[in-house]
Amino acid sequence: MDRRRFIQLAGKAGFVLLLLRRPESLFALPPDNAAYKKQLELIQRIREMADMLGMNIGNDFYSKWNEEKNSFYYCLYVSMPDKINMPTFDENGQLITNNEMGVICSSYNDALSYLIELQKKYEVRGSHTMLYKTAGVANTRLNTILLNYPLETISFIAFHEATHRHIRSWANYMPYIFEEACADVIGTHATIELAKQYPNYFSLQTAKNQLECMEEIDNCIISATKKYENKDFESPEKLYTNCHDEILKHFPKNNQFFIDRYDYAINNAYFLRYKNYTHYYFLLNKALHKMGLNEFIPFINLLPTDEQHVKELLEIVCR
Repeated sequence: MDRRRFIQLAGKAGFVLLLLRRPESLFALPPDNAAYKKQLELIQRIREMADMLGMNIGNDFYSKWNEEKNSFYYCLYVSMPDKINMPTFDENGQLITNNEMGVICSSYNDALSYLIELQKKYEVRGSHTMLYKTAGVANTRLNTILLNYPLETISFIAFHEATHRHIRSWANYMPYIFEEACADVIGTHATIELAKQYPNYFSLQTAKNQLECMEEIDNCIISATKKYENKDFESPEKLYTNCHDEILKHFPKNNQFFIDRYDYAINNAYFLRYKNYTHYYFLLNKALHKMGLNEFIPFINLLPTDEQHVKELLEIVCR
């Protein structure tokens, strides 16, 4: 795809998901499955629990290996330098408007050089960028990076992606700013429920500790984002540094996932990414506690497509 066509798509859609690689080929589980026996058994338990919860996750949910078994998936986030908003450009590369989605482009390893080049072009224009990497994406293909995370983290990621699949299986679904937070809420709490039912994979306390660490980090990001938006800081750079330092304090020991998910240079692109994960997290979390996991999952499919209406409905549930 040439640069002109890419800018056209980015300007029209705002949120562009481009798989800049050859079509993915799926194949049977390889002979080295024995090395990941417990992890794969855990994923089978997660499939069963998702079915019991009424989640529509599809028949291929973490059942096939990705062709690039040890590769991260990369997402390029871009924000304006003076606002937590994504810049968009017309076909000539001129700034015309902004939106709040943040992802410009995403790809596996074989197009990483293209993403780095694109990142530099946006930075030259003065934009803030964040090149994020993840081992868990909505195509739910197995990979060795994912399976080498702690078991409680594999559970969180799997339930997080299951939530995306469930939400997107409906014709109309909640705004994206609720979707990521909802996936985190269900991911953490379903992991706690799984620990109660299958304590041989990880302890209930381990699952609760993971939840606590993630919520402490969410609070750090929420606090720093509010300070930035209210201009309550000495300088943006000092705010970014302080936020990063606070986040690091809440990393659990020996958990690479927290490094892969949170340990990046903080700027407006970082805040833009995590706004979708944190802004309504605690409101959704409160609703889940009010309703319970079994009632909350069918409830989310009834949520309207307008942000304000979703917020009002959740506030009613939480009274």
